[in-house]
Amino acid sequence: MAEEGKLAAHFYCSGSHLGEWMGRPPPGRRFQDVDEIQIFRDANEKLTDATGVEDNLSRMRQLGLDG
Repeated sequence: MAEEGKLAAHFYCSGSHLGEWMGRPPPGRRFQDVDEIQIFRDANEKLTDATGVEDNLSRMRQLGLDG
């Protein structure tokens, strides 16, 4: 979805937790299909800023970090 100067994107993120994240040491586990929504701003056909929302609760549960 786009409007002048902005572009919104919804996607799913998957990966492995291999480095410190939110102050938590890496368990080496994988997470899959975590919802993310990003709003990008552009100027002169270049991305200048991004703001987003991620389902970190789902990610933390998959990684066993919710306790």
